[in-house]
Amino acid sequence: MKTPIFSVIIPAHNEEKYIGKCLEAIKKSSAPFAAGDVQIIVSANRCTDGTADIAKSYGAEVCENEVRSISGVRNSGAAHGQNLTVCPLG
Repeated sequence: MKTPIFSVIIPAHNEEKYIGKCLEAIKKSSAPFAAGDVQIIVSANRCTDGTADIAKSYGAEVCENEVRSISGVRNSGAAHGQNLTVCPLG
């Protein structure tokens, strides 16, 4: 497996109404990069809707967790990733 240049980590809790548009925007923005250069990880936190399934349908990696803090949710996604540098944006 190719090591990605960077990873996009999306913390999500019951976001089935919005996750598709988010992933579409990331895919569009990452179009100039070669396949495998951009890793998309959805950190699905205690989701009871279709968030994880929708994310998987867009090719995102999904790590499901039960963490109860946003920093923990981000860290869970980062631990799932292949990059060592973490720079949270939200």
